[in-house]
Amino acid sequence: PGSNLWDHDPQEVVRFRLIESMNPQEMEEEIAAGGIEFDAEFFHQHFGQDDEGETQIKGYKDLRINLWMSAQTYHTWLDIQYSQRKKGADKLEKVFKEGFPLGYVKSKA
Repeated sequence: PGSNLWDHDPQEVVRFRLIESMNPQEMEEEIAAGGIEFDAEFFHQHFGQDDEGETQIKGYKDLRINLWMSAQTYHTWLDIQYSQRKKGADKLEKVFKEGFPLGYVKSKA
C-alpha cells in the first residue's frame, strides 16, 4: 500500500482544509497558513478498491488535492495539482462532482 510514482493512497494526497473567516483579507491569511486541516475516511466510497482491498487514485504523478471549505457557507474550492497525468487516469473531476452535487469552484475567486 501507499504511494508509488503514479498511484496514490487518498489518505496521503487528499487534504481537507477549513476556513473560518468571511473577511477576504483574513481568508487569504488563513489560506496562506494552511487553514484548519481535518482528516477524512472512507475514500473507497469515491475511488473504489482494488482486488487487495486497497483504495488508490491512479494515473497522476506528484498528486496533491486540497479541498478548501468555508465553515460559514460550505462553499468549496477544489485545488488539484499534479506534474503529469497518464492516459486512462482516474477522472478526478467526475469523482468530486459526484461527491459535491451542489458544485465547487476551481479558483479562490
